[in-house]
Amino acid sequence: MFFMLFLACTPDPSLVLAVPDGPLSGEVPVTLSGAADELGIFADGQSIGGGKGPSLSVVWDTRMVVPGTHVLRGSGWVGSEEFQVQQEVEVEAGDLTAPVVSITSPDDGDEVESLPLTVAFSVEEEDALASVRLLDGDTLLQELATVGPWSVELAELDGGNHTLTAEATDLSGNVGTDAVAVHYGLTCEISSPRNQEAVSGVVPVKVEARSPGGEVASVTLTVDQTEIGTDTERPYTFEWDSSSFSGQATLKILAVAVDGEECSSGIRVLVGADAFSVIVTAPMEAEVLTGTVGVKAAIGGGGGPDYAELYVDDSLVERDDDPDWAFNLDTTAWSDGEHRVKVVGYELGTGATAEDEVGVSFLQ
Repeated sequence: MFFMLFLACTPDPSLVLAVPDGPLSGEVPVTLSGAADELGIFADGQSIGGGKGPSLSVVWDTRMVVPGTHVLRGSGWVGSEEFQVQQEVEVEAGDLTAPVVSITSPDDGDEVESLPLTVAFSVEEEDALASVRLLDGDTLLQELATVGPWSVELAELDGGNHTLTAEATDLSGNVGTDAVAVHYGLTCEISSPRNQEAVSGVVPVKVEARSPGGEVASVTLTVDQTEIGTDTERPYTFEWDSSSFSGQATLKILAVAVDGEECSSGIRVLVGADAFSVIVTAPMEAEVLTGTVGVKAAIGGGGGPDYAELYVDDSLVERDDDPDWAFNLDTTAWSDGEHRVKVVGYELGTGATAEDEVGVSFLQ
């Protein structure tokens, strides 16, 4: 009796590895095809992608490897048996420099008072661009042409805070971005009196409140947690009798829109016939300072202080007994970055003080 034994052979999946002609740079598309159950692509033995057959496409980022000769391998599995195909490729040094994106409008921190809002930006890039986009947070607002100038008008914008991001990607896959934060909705501020102003008697308080997304329902004024009144119609004004207050007082407003959005703001004033105020007139808020700069303060109300002191980040820098209240500040004594510059006035007879400060940046 004769027995015949048949051995089943696993068919060759005929793998084909497709790579663009070299030398390669940037993000390179690599495709592996073949009649296999599973496919995988490897660069110098490291996996760069895998998936089900019969076709697999991946992007190999050659910017992350050393220029020179590298081995790409395609593997296909039929059952438990592996088949391979490989190819040597040359990688050259690619472009690692991202496009430089600069939003020119609006400014960071802007309050958007009306629509449409124009978003304009520039892109610096030596080579061509692959894509240009404008986003609000993670939400794509618009795909733009890859050739500038770039400007978008936003006719619609939800109330609240927004982070607008301009994004440019070059042909090597490098991405450059710039972002600004803006607010569209209810805004409020006390327009009179000014912060740190000296006041006495009946003080008129004027408030600016705007809600581009709807009506302002009410504005309430409090002084040192004492409610003074509520106004529901423009112009928002109050008469505050300061006779029962003395020294420093805090004025706060709360504006409420019809849709429920709230806005609060506040200032400090000095109350009394002999009270005085200090206002830093130079430098300006958010100014960038280099080298030695002049710091000046204006004094209002009362007889004024006997002397004044200059502080940077609450560290005493200089005392001035001259009523011109001017200082020279050497910014090189501090690190680059944001700092607080403060002037404090002192009245010896009463012990009264007043101060004002501005936020600036030092850059050498």
